[in-house]
Order: sequence, then C-alpha cells, then structure tokens
Amino acid sequence: MTVTKEPEGSTTRTAPPPPRRGGEPPRRPMPAGHVILVALIALFVGSFLNARGMLKTATGLNLESTRREMSLFFAKPLYRVAHFLHTDRPREWIQEAIGRGGDDNIARVAGPSPTTVPPTTPPPPAPNTARPGQPVVVPPPPPKPVFDAAHPLRMYLAGDSLAAVPDQEFINLVTGVHSIAVPNGVDFRISTGISRPDVFDWPSHILSEAKSINPNIVMLTFGANDDQAIESPDGKVHSFGTPGWITEYRRRVGGLMDALNAQGRLVYWIGIPIVRDPARWQHYQLIDQVYSSEAAKRPGKVTYVDTTPLLAGPNGGYADYITDASGQSVKIRAADGIHFERAGGRRIAAAVLDRLHARFDLRG
Repeated sequence: MTVTKEPEGSTTRTAPPPPRRGGEPPRRPMPAGHVILVALIALFVGSFLNARGMLKTATGLNLESTRREMSLFFAKPLYRVAHFLHTDRPREWIQEAIGRGGDDNIARVAGPSPTTVPPTTPPPPAPNTARPGQPVVVPPPPPKPVFDAAHPLRMYLAGDSLAAVPDQEFINLVTGVHSIAVPNGVDFRISTGISRPDVFDWPSHILSEAKSINPNIVMLTFGANDDQAIESPDGKVHSFGTPGWITEYRRRVGGLMDALNAQGRLVYWIGIPIVRDPARWQHYQLIDQVYSSEAAKRPGKVTYVDTTPLLAGPNGGYADYITDASGQSVKIRAADGIHFERAGGRRIAAAVLDRLHARFDLRG
C-alpha cells in the first residue's frame, strides 16, 4: 500500500490568521442576547417615530376584519404616547419637506351631505300660447358658452386608478386645443376611493384643489376600490350593497356634487365600464347606478358618462379587443380585466371631448 506524506515542514492547509496590530486586544463577537436587545431597542424607537404611520395603516384595513381590530388595539395607545412625547414630529417634518404633508391624516366622515332636494311632483307643462291653427313656436336653444385661447375652458381631472389612462389620453387629445386647459394634469391615486376617507379623504382634497385651480369643470372617476364596507357618520359599519351602504355612499356622491356646484363648477362623472369578472361587474353596476341617479337629480350641473357602450364587445359584453374605425383589432383593456390600455382610454377621452364640443363653443 502506498502512503502519501505531506511535505516536510507543512503544518496547515489554511491561511494563517492576519496579524493583530501591536497592543490591540482580540475581538470577541457580541453575545446573542446583546444582539436581540439592540434589535428590540431599535424596533421600540422606530415604532415611536413611525407611530402615526402605523395608526394610518391599521385604520386603512378592511372595516370588517379582525386584523384591523387587533392592529388598532396596539396602534392607538402607541400613537397617544408618541404624540405626547412628540416623537412623531420628525415624521411630520419630513413629510412636509417632501410635499406630502397630511398623508397620515385620518378622516372619519367623507365630505358634505347633499343639498339638492329632488322634486316630489313633476313640474307642470308649459302653457301653449299658440292660437288655434298656428304652429307652436319652439324657442331656439340658448347660445353655447364660448371658450378660446384668451378664455379657455379650465378642467380639473381626478380619481382613482381608473382615471389614470383615460385622463392622460384626454390631455393628449386636447394638446394644441387652446380653448381647453388642464393646468394640473391628472390627479389620481391608486387603491383609493370615496368609501374610505380614513385612507384618503378625496372630498376634502377635491374641494380644496378646485378652489386652488378654479376650473370650470371637474371630471371625476371613481369606484374601482369602493365595493367594500363603509362607515356612516353615526359610526355604524355597513357591508357593501346593503341599504345602509347605498344610503351612505349616495350621501357622499351627492354631497360632493352639490359642493362643487356650489363653487360654480360643472361636474362630469365618468362611470365604470363592464369588467371581465361577472361578480365584480355586479358590484360596479350598483356603484354606477348611484352615480347616474345622483347626476340625473342635477340636470345641467352634473353629467354622467356611461362608459360601458364605449368598451363593450359586439354582443354588449366584456371585450379585451374591439375593431376600430379602420377595421383593425385593437386591445382596449388591461390584463386585470378592469383597467385600460391606451386605446381603451382614448375611446373614453374622445367621448368626453365630444360632449364638451356639443355643450360649448370651443374656438381654437
């Protein structure tokens, strides 16, 4: 049997440890207990610095979930202590510095209540002043309001994620149209809506922005995230689709419409088009019905734009593709079956622009 020997003088196969500096004691690793203690202290300090954000996150959970109740059980006292100690101030200062002041505000009641009272009886018919044998003279329609480059039609576009593509396409369509101005672009925020002011208070935000921008028209698109439980001003939680939910959601929609009308602004409310999921579409149809019926109570002040006919397939159902005017098949819906590709957004934008041309004299 052959035995292989190590070369003489070889004592190790590993590199020798690096030499220590003169007089430097050897380093010892930190005990595991100390590491855990440091981590706990960091977590404790971080929680107090971010207490307001943690409360905001906990509040934004599903109103009917046990997880929300448990999260609030810990987040509320933590925030009270942090607020008392002022450890939540640095977060506020940073948010203000980056233009996101108020992100952690938590609204309880979404917007004002309606002021429009629908008539209980139909108005009497106009008297017929024509003499027998004479034709009835129909007065001509009033002249259209005129807008031009010197006095453009100012618009404010806002909403949830459904607003993003159609509103951007609307801006593309009116680029170069000097009689229409959209000074602030598209104001959209994903995962928000009217149902949860504790997540984002859209009514207050819209009314504030409208005062600042001073638009003639406010165009709103909502509903993608509103098929969830809602809280009424009395603190009761109503499951989606229940009579209490419909009453409260209608209050919010109508109240926002009236508040904008009171500022002297017209409202164009864009409906939700048919979506791929039949169950979700049932939810959205209920939401659309609230929008359309509230708009009908305010003729001449609020216009509801039904988008389903614009994006439905040949049989009136959901379609990912449609045939355009040139005979080409174009993709109009996003992969989730809810949102839009550019071609789909452009169809909605074009329909809004057609309505504006029908109502206003847009010169240039």
